[in-house]
Amino acid sequence: MLPAGRGRRHHAGRTRPVRGRAVACGLRLRAVEQRHRRLLEARRDVPVDRLADSGSRRPDLSVTGRKPVAPATAAPSVEAALEEALLRGASDLHVRAGCGPVLRVVGRILHADQAPIPEDEVLDFLQKVLSRGQFLRFMDRLEVDDTVELRGTQWRLHVYWHTGGPAAALRRLHHVPPRTDEIGVPDVTRGWAAQRAGLVIVGGATGAGKTTTLASIVRFINETRPCHVVTIEDPVEYEHKPVKAVITQRRIGQDTRDFASALRSVVREDPDVILIGEMRDPESMKAALSIAEAGHLVLATLHTSSAVEVPSRIVDALPASDQAQARVQLASTLLGVLTQVLLPRLGGESETDPLRQRVAAFEVMVGTPGVRALIRSGNFHQLASQIQIDAEHGSMPMEESLARLAAEGTVEEEVARAAALRPQEFDQRLLRLRRTTRLPSW
Repeated sequence: MLPAGRGRRHHAGRTRPVRGRAVACGLRLRAVEQRHRRLLEARRDVPVDRLADSGSRRPDLSVTGRKPVAPATAAPSVEAALEEALLRGASDLHVRAGCGPVLRVVGRILHADQAPIPEDEVLDFLQKVLSRGQFLRFMDRLEVDDTVELRGTQWRLHVYWHTGGPAAALRRLHHVPPRTDEIGVPDVTRGWAAQRAGLVIVGGATGAGKTTTLASIVRFINETRPCHVVTIEDPVEYEHKPVKAVITQRRIGQDTRDFASALRSVVREDPDVILIGEMRDPESMKAALSIAEAGHLVLATLHTSSAVEVPSRIVDALPASDQAQARVQLASTLLGVLTQVLLPRLGGESETDPLRQRVAAFEVMVGTPGVRALIRSGNFHQLASQIQIDAEHGSMPMEESLARLAAEGTVEEEVARAAALRPQEFDQRLLRLRRTTRLPSW
């Protein structure tokens, strides 16, 4: 059995994780392997019919298109949960020891038709899909990220512990990144992607599709420009096959130690375009500004709910002594900011492809002279008004994008209104669009 607390040490009535000791990791891994060997040896002595009755035997999933097994007869397994996730078009699958699988379909949480999965089954699954090194890191750090292929589908895998045992969150990916027009990315981003230098930021909440949007922009660059693209990601979610561009993809923790180390060395790798999977700390923000100022095209993501919040988010994250310089760098390099939200598409329940179940609404802030002047002076509160002024240059408030989706019948009106930062402005724009016979172009 695993040590008490699954690799945790009890001390003074509290549970503290054991970290940083390779010897302890090896002991925990050997304990898991020995337990599994004992389980397998015990199962060899049990007749096959008893295995089926006890639920220890895995269901045969070799037949394509088989329907999920009813809870009364289903042997609880991760493979069965994966099959149900694919059949129902789930974008995410949550597997936790001692709990039934949970799916996310069209953005909504649904419980799978399956009994709780035992801890042994979850650990067995993790040992199969993770390399030995990744499994050791999981036992030591108590969580790890990876990208794996299961049942012919690519998944982003986050493995962690919860109070009931090991757990995994899987997000379904596509082998090929989508085109910008497939997911509705505004055309102005193609102009940004054609630039030789500058900074493009894609913002949004967790799970809003930022990585997919950036992947579609990289695909556009790959198909249109002979250049060298270097991506720094954690983990690598989309693999880009070279077309016109040379693409080097680096994974944090495997190909480089961390974002800071990768960004310090990336300019010596002869890049033209650099993708930063996430600007998560002041060091990566400063590096992105400096690299863009040095003459490279930088694509990055940032967790934010609005495009107008991006400049203040970057500047305020830096020490006070660096903020004036950061405003100048950001004003001189910013090509544009794109923030997005994902909404359930009308009729999306019938789709099995997660990309077709939901649709993105975008807010666009183009780096016009007016925007750059406001950033340089620190008047961030005026950026929302400047977006309205710069509509002819491609800028667009979120309410406009939401109103278009509602007017076209792509999403429900109430769903779009709930996503609006300014519901009254959304109502005004929707009324104006419904009075026109032809919607204006993006």
